Amino acid sequence: MSAIAFLVALAAAAEPPARAPDLVEGECAALVRRDGEIVRQPMPGLRIIERTGRSGPFAIDLPPGASIMCPRSSIVPAPDDWKVLEAGYVLYIGETAPRDGERRIGALEVSQGQYRYRLIAGRLREDEVPLMQARLDHFQASARRARP
Repeated sequence: MSAIAFLVALAAAAEPPARAPDLVEGECAALVRRDGEIVRQPMPGLRIIERTGRSGPFAIDLPPGASIMCPRSSIVPAPDDWKVLEAGYVLYIGETAPRDGERRIGALEVSQGQYRYRLIAGRLREDEVPLMQARLDHFQASARRARP
């Protein structure tokens, strides 16, 4: 590979993977533990894509151990979802309008310092696999740059 081709590939890898223009997110909720059970706590107006798209870290007032659940038109995470994990929360993404009629839910989380996406229900389509891998690679690089 020539030096120019390598630099172009490196620059492309540093850019956040594009978000599908039709990605739509509904109102997100917190998942909190109450009386030994996980319950959904409404968070009126909370839209993670909008909040993480702003400069700076993501911050929200939730009890320790809480998670966030967002309904979206795609289970592939948005480019700045890594900020939710850096704030200490797992991000669950539920697909609102499955193409194949299969309900899909995934969890974006950190495991042993690595970002990972775990499917809880359903499976990734073949065309989503490269986008998911690129997104996870982008999250690792973004988090390293954001840490002091």
